[in-house]
Amino acid sequence: MEVMHRTGFEYEGEVSSSYNATRLSPRSTGGQLLLNHRLSIAPAVDMFRYVDYWGTLVHAFDLHQPHRSLEVVAESLVETATAPPWPTAAPDWDIVEASPIADRWSEMLAPSQMVPIGTESRSIANDLRAGQTPIDVINATMAWLQNNLIYEKGVTTVATPADTVLSQRRGVCQDFAHATISILRAARIPARYVSGYFYPIEGGVIGATVAGESHAWVEAWIGTWYPIDPTNGETVGERHVRIGHGRDYTDVPPLTGIYHGAPSKALKVEVELTRIA
Repeated sequence: MEVMHRTGFEYEGEVSSSYNATRLSPRSTGGQLLLNHRLSIAPAVDMFRYVDYWGTLVHAFDLHQPHRSLEVVAESLVETATAPPWPTAAPDWDIVEASPIADRWSEMLAPSQMVPIGTESRSIANDLRAGQTPIDVINATMAWLQNNLIYEKGVTTVATPADTVLSQRRGVCQDFAHATISILRAARIPARYVSGYFYPIEGGVIGATVAGESHAWVEAWIGTWYPIDPTNGETVGERHVRIGHGRDYTDVPPLTGIYHGAPSKALKVEVELTRIA
């Protein structure tokens, strides 16, 4: 799959300096192979690459010349894999909750900035966990989200935490992911937030480019990290392109930065996805 992600900023006047970091680069993992990647910045800058604490590739850059606009374009060619089979045998609670596992994945069990573990998530987790295996709880959580949350744009922002999402029962993919993580962590199942892209058309025409957007899903630990997409109610497969993971959205935002100068006038984000094979 080809992915093109363009972010453009326009300012009301001159900006004298800015400091930025992007997380827009897929990496080769067990479920995908990165074949080509290019990141372009205008005005042109030197970039510093590093892999962050969570294993996500980051490109950092500073601008110290006057500018009235900034454009960041990431282009990737990624070979993706079909969804892995749902495991028929996985650890039971005595293993999932064992001290070595709880210690190893403590950051994916604890509350985080966007994923507080409140009264509602604990109540839901207790109901779903009763008499069930960890795999059953993950399946039941996916079903609960599909039955109780409505996908609706404009009712949340990137700063909306999971407890608010569970209260208002509406949101977008980021909110579905945060709500899922909150419930799974409340059930004592390690869970982490994944950022990437999702090709929206099943069986799309090869070579046809479609409009897309950034997407979010979840990985739950059941002996290994297993990916699920609570927004679409399915496992993660060849229509998903993975960028990185963290405790929540704040660990893997596509683009962050600060600047000094005139106020922002316009922001435009475009994502185009092309099925190659």
